[in-house]
Amino acid sequence: MPDKKNKRKPEKARVGKAEPFIEQTDLQKPGAARKRAEEKGPDDFMRIARAVISATILIALVIFKQLDGRFRLAFYIIAFLISSYDVLLTTIKKMLRLRFLEEEFLMTLAGVAALIIGEYTEAVVLFIIYQIGQFLVNKAVSRSQNAIVRLSMLRPDTVNMLIAGKLTPVSVSEVMRGMEIIVAAGERVGLDGEIISGSSDFDASAITGEPLPRHLSVGDAVYSGYLNLSAPVKLRVTAPIGESTLTRIIALIENASKKKSNSEDFITRFARIYTPCVVCLAVLVALIPVLLGGDIGAWVHNALIFIIVSCPCALIISLPLSYYAAIGGAMRHGILFKGSLYLERLAAVNTVVFDKTGTLSSGDFQVISIEPAEGIDDNTLLMLASHALHFSNHPLASAILSFYKGKIVPDLVTNHKTIPGKGVIIQMNNSMISAGNQALMDNLGLRVPSTAGFEDTAVYVALNAVYAGRILLSDAMKSDAELTVRKLKYLGINRIVMLSSDKERIAARTAKELGIDEYYSECLPQDKITVLSRLIAETYADETLAFVGDGINDAPALALADVGVSMGGLGANTAAEASDLIIMNDESGKLVSAITVAGKTKHIVIQNAAFSLGIKVAIMIFALIGIVPLWLAIAADTCVTLLTSINASRAYNILGKPEKK
Repeated sequence: MPDKKNKRKPEKARVGKAEPFIEQTDLQKPGAARKRAEEKGPDDFMRIARAVISATILIALVIFKQLDGRFRLAFYIIAFLISSYDVLLTTIKKMLRLRFLEEEFLMTLAGVAALIIGEYTEAVVLFIIYQIGQFLVNKAVSRSQNAIVRLSMLRPDTVNMLIAGKLTPVSVSEVMRGMEIIVAAGERVGLDGEIISGSSDFDASAITGEPLPRHLSVGDAVYSGYLNLSAPVKLRVTAPIGESTLTRIIALIENASKKKSNSEDFITRFARIYTPCVVCLAVLVALIPVLLGGDIGAWVHNALIFIIVSCPCALIISLPLSYYAAIGGAMRHGILFKGSLYLERLAAVNTVVFDKTGTLSSGDFQVISIEPAEGIDDNTLLMLASHALHFSNHPLASAILSFYKGKIVPDLVTNHKTIPGKGVIIQMNNSMISAGNQALMDNLGLRVPSTAGFEDTAVYVALNAVYAGRILLSDAMKSDAELTVRKLKYLGINRIVMLSSDKERIAARTAKELGIDEYYSECLPQDKITVLSRLIAETYADETLAFVGDGINDAPALALADVGVSMGGLGANTAAEASDLIIMNDESGKLVSAITVAGKTKHIVIQNAAFSLGIKVAIMIFALIGIVPLWLAIAADTCVTLLTSINASRAYNILGKPEKK
């Protein structure tokens, strides 16, 4: 890596701190979002109503030109107050709290000054166009929020419980952990639970973004928001409404705006400096030419135009809208950002660190090779191992039992002995079968094939104290893991690192298969923190590091990283709480989608900033020259705000519509 850029010092690494989920608010309570979605929006209605009334008064004044001057002035003032009273009240309240020189102050100053110099029509038009602009901007924001409202409406207000032999609707708020509910075909799941009776296909796309249904049966977890497609099932509730998956997702999204990006913070600071500078410049625009003999009315008029077009409302509105739209759009694909801050950080990511198990690998073992001894065939070796391991719950035993397609007869096993840390020994048909690791074979005094260069896990089998062969197993890689690494490199991620608890030879082989150049083996949770702290210190000051994990033991690393990404949804509470970005399913490729959203959102933000500032500077120059009428300046300012808001809304569709199959 080049040395011309400064690297972060170790103390600049982010301090790890797990962030708890937000407690249930009124908006998160059952039915709250549904009620909100049905409201008509009285504020928006009043904006349009006031704009129409004010415009009607202006038209009437144009038609009835013979009206006495005092009455005309009174109607102008009435029209002005109707169109501007909310801005005027806000300005007064902020001034009483000593919050001067904000956007409302500029609007009020321009409107009142226009009245003073006799530009009554333009003073009213200023606020009419402002109210229309605010209405349209609110509509643009509302469209971006619709995904969250729709998600809220997925949660039913009641669930069905079997009471006195009858299915009875019960409010979700009254159902406690451990109670049993019935979910019929075609119904939404109202509460998280575990299937205790029945099986069915479930549409999980609203939560995970997966297009294909999941078939779930007894023992499987079902989350609120899933749609039961085919058959009734009985669930044992595992979380009350306030802790359910859907409630927590809604809480995360609703509170995402609290985590402001650096761009949003910059705009806030910029406005505090920019506004007084604009006022001072406007005073100079009006004062200097007058002192040099210019017409006071003309130059005050030009100064007013200068004030109006200089309002940074386009930036103030479009920047947070860009991030909010991106968060809403990503959510449709099962990608949950906890705030715009992490969108901005992810756009600058240059180092991605994967915890191997659960992110690149499935965490499940699979049989990759069967090596019987001389005189024994593959099926016989599998049969012996399967009977020996039938009573074991070890992951290796589960993998072998899943691979074996023959019939297991447990009654043939007359004795079963577990050797802790080594394996099992059973008696079957007067034969002794041993299955376990090399240490078990050593105890039996058996020589087994050399493990030199062997990179996988082995289960050795002996029949009557004679070596019978071995079964090789390996942690299965996710189907999209290699493609994800390739895509990350295509996006320009220069450093991809894998952390693994495996032995060196296994970690090396996995990294080679996936195309990862840098890896660390035999990592305990505390080792991950050590490695991650060093990697963070080695990143450049304008770049960020993302860590991808899925388990409780990954929580400290998730909290330490610039962007912590947890895989597999909200199941592992500690990991989800410590992370900044949650991928609701196990697809590692969703990380590529998240980085794509972050990068394109950043481009939209830059486009809006360049466009709005460029237009404003041009009109401000024209205002100084005196060739821009006041109404055109107002219209230009409103159009810039609307265009940047529309452009910001594009962030909602960066990934397109989720697939349905």
